[in-house]
Amino acid sequence: MFSYYVIGAAILISIGIAGWLLRRYLLRKKAWRTYNDAPFPPAWIRILRLRVPLYSRLPSSLRERFHRHVKVFLSQKTFTPCGGFKSVNDTMAVAIAGHACIMLCGSDG
Repeated sequence: MFSYYVIGAAILISIGIAGWLLRRYLLRKKAWRTYNDAPFPPAWIRILRLRVPLYSRLPSSLRERFHRHVKVFLSQKTFTPCGGFKSVNDTMAVAIAGHACIMLCGSDG
């Protein structure tokens, strides 16, 4: 008799965890869609041209994909200052995202 309660509790806990994971996935997907629908800021393009040398050599056919990768990267990552810096400004964050995402331009993802 006791084992039926344990099995029932395990099933309920599993359903709760699955619901929580599904809700989290759907909220994140909605946030990504909202973030990706926004136009790529011109200030970020200037930062990328100055701080990411390969950006200027990137074919225009890949720039849109690169911009999407940079926007998603910046929406998902949190930057923590170190080495004596008090904060991480937009220039630093966009440059880091640009260097990190330049490798993804040739992939299918």
